[in-house]
Amino acid sequence: FSNLGFDFSVYDMYTTLGSGAALAALGTKKDRFMPALSIKELDLTVWHSVPSVVDLMSQAKQVTPENLKSLRLMTFLGEPLRPQHLEILFEANPDMTIFNTYGPTEITVLCTHVAMQVDNFTESCDSTVALGDTIPGWRIVLEGGPNEDEGEIVISSDFNALGYWKKPELTEKVFRTIELDGEVVPG
Repeated sequence: FSNLGFDFSVYDMYTTLGSGAALAALGTKKDRFMPALSIKELDLTVWHSVPSVVDLMSQAKQVTPENLKSLRLMTFLGEPLRPQHLEILFEANPDMTIFNTYGPTEITVLCTHVAMQVDNFTESCDSTVALGDTIPGWRIVLEGGPNEDEGEIVISSDFNALGYWKKPELTEKVFRTIELDGEVVPG
């Protein structure tokens, strides 16, 4: 569902190619405004998108067992996923797994995930769905907040970007070194 300019499209393309699957591009206005119909027509098994697409499908009354029965996995990124999204999706297809993921553009797609099934998704929910645990190779800390559960999210990994192209002032402001577990690392 992502356009080619959105970093999430990298995830779509490389996970598809790396697993030997087929990538289905939704190119028409009908496909983009009625995505659940495309899921049904193309017999899609995996879906990646931003959570607001669930709102779009819901408003169009497309979140039905008939339209979503082929899905075995849905992955969301880029916006807060809400418990009500999960409720309507699992009502339509209780057999699938839904991943909520998080990651800013600067790390090229995602660094956390939480997998949910119909019988355990509420454990990951508050007003929004949890970002989940870090994926191996990534470290996350919260800095500068009033307690350990609040603050600026700082991400460190060998996979972080080194800075912004031809924007040294912004690079200096956003990219810095931090101390994690007694070690100075890029963050």
